Amino acid sequence: MHVLITGAGGFIGGHMVAASLAQQHIVTATYRHSPVTLPGDDIRHDRLQTLCCDLNELKSLPHDLDAIIHIAGLRESATASDEKFVQDNIKATQNLVDLATFSGVRQFIFTSSVAVTDHPGDTSVSASTPPHPRGVYGRTKLESERHLLRANPRMKRLIIRLPAVLGVGAHGGFLPDVVRKVRNGSTIQLFNPQRRFNRAVHVSDLAKMALSALNSTSMQMDTVVLGAAEPISLESAIQNIIGITNSSSQIVDQGERNPAPLIDYRAATRRYAYNPLSLRALLEVYVTEECQIL
Repeated sequence: MHVLITGAGGFIGGHMVAASLAQQHIVTATYRHSPVTLPGDDIRHDRLQTLCCDLNELKSLPHDLDAIIHIAGLRESATASDEKFVQDNIKATQNLVDLATFSGVRQFIFTSSVAVTDHPGDTSVSASTPPHPRGVYGRTKLESERHLLRANPRMKRLIIRLPAVLGVGAHGGFLPDVVRKVRNGSTIQLFNPQRRFNRAVHVSDLAKMALSALNSTSMQMDTVVLGAAEPISLESAIQNIIGITNSSSQIVDQGERNPAPLIDYRAATRRYAYNPLSLRALLEVYVTEECQIL
């Protein structure tokens, strides 16, 4: 299968390229600023072609393309204007979807975000939770989803709403920041420390599910949300990180404030055999990986 992967110069994209090559796919990997790097591997590969481009200016797609995994876009933590979020998240996605439709691409996977459906105070969020976008980032991800859903009905489409994605090279966001602070022995201030938490996924679990979906009959026009298995309290999660790193960090309870909902990922399990790590195991793997490279 010939797969186009956007955002391949980034953390998630690089892992997705490596996983796709491991499954013997032919890969065209696009990037805009950072060159494509493969985790623990040499970039030279006879089934890999890299393409430096701005998706807003892309005029055509590679010949005989079977599927697209669209990862590129501005992160929620990016310091950018609303116009830049619209340009890089909405317009770039619209252009890519339109090119895919014109070229007859059969499958399209879009990595969206739980920021599309975050309802403060809700106990859980699932694929069927009504949209309630968080900020300009959530709004631009939602509009990108809607454009994909309006595309040619003959193209199979899957939207994956993601929480924090962890693995070698992860940066920004709550959990990577906590790991950095814990390694420095800093005090960790937590809101809602007793609230159960599973808002994370390991990048290898994401890649495995996405590539499995390309071979699944369940993939028609679908949306799933991913999270870790076996939620634990936020305080326990941070204590695990402190224990793994032998840190002197202390946790300070900041009380209750708009707790983030749990993620109900069961639809992804039923349809695409999504089998995530437990939150404890995920944190152990991630923190151990980070300790090995720092």
